[in-house]
Amino acid sequence: AYNYDDDNSKSDDATKVLAPYLFHKVAPADKNLSNVVEIELRKLIDHHRVVKGLNVTAESFYSSQGRIDDAFDDCNTDIIDSILLEYPNATTLEMETFMLFHLAKCCKIPI
Repeated sequence: AYNYDDDNSKSDDATKVLAPYLFHKVAPADKNLSNVVEIELRKLIDHHRVVKGLNVTAESFYSSQGRIDDAFDDCNTDIIDSILLEYPNATTLEMETFMLFHLAKCCKIPI
């Protein structure tokens, strides 16, 4: 998650520096469903093209996916390296899943 403060360098404690991005615990996929998807994909396409790993989801489409643009102060020049340091088995990075997790968390009825 990106710290959306106007000044990303300071916390409430003026001596503490905040990281521009926060990493959270892994939300594990259902193992049985993942295995079935892998098996079925290997039947449909070349098995070398099926890669198992961690999907990293970002809360925004642009900055937290490591897209660099001098017009924005995103503090993301090393975001990909930071992700790989924190989650060495990360294989994909996208943002759509973040919103689905967010909606599921907000839902009043268990999903």
